[in-house]
Amino acid sequence: MKQHGTGHIDVKSWEEELYLQIDPDRKLNRAHVTQRFTGVIEGEATSECLIAYVRADDSLSSIAGLTHVVGTVGGRTGEFVLQAKGGYSDGSVEVEWFVVPDSGIGGLAGLTGEGGYVLRPGDAQVDVTFSFDFA
Repeated sequence: MKQHGTGHIDVKSWEEELYLQIDPDRKLNRAHVTQRFTGVIEGEATSECLIAYVRADDSLSSIAGLTHVVGTVGGRTGEFVLQAKGGYSDGSVEVEWFVVPDSGIGGLAGLTGEGGYVLRPGDAQVDVTFSFDFA
């Protein structure tokens, strides 16, 4: 039976670098991010993200990434990978993610799920949603 929960992400570090300048207004960046999840997901996470900026002022972008999570979901402890897609527009970030099939190990073997977050200007923290089950 699918379970639903909420939580938070605390971004501990964000290291971003240019890897391709397409033209003066467009570029591709790579970001290495470390995070702490609390709530429905409890644990530490490391992400690798690719970001396509399509305006010179970086006000519009598209994001794709993978996040390795070590922690607890639904009372079970292990590791799994989230695949994310999203973007930045008008000062807000919106991201959707899903558990990469068969990525769960340890107590999180068989984990399936999806969720995401919206971060708006002025938000003090990143609030997440996550719906999950175990196959």
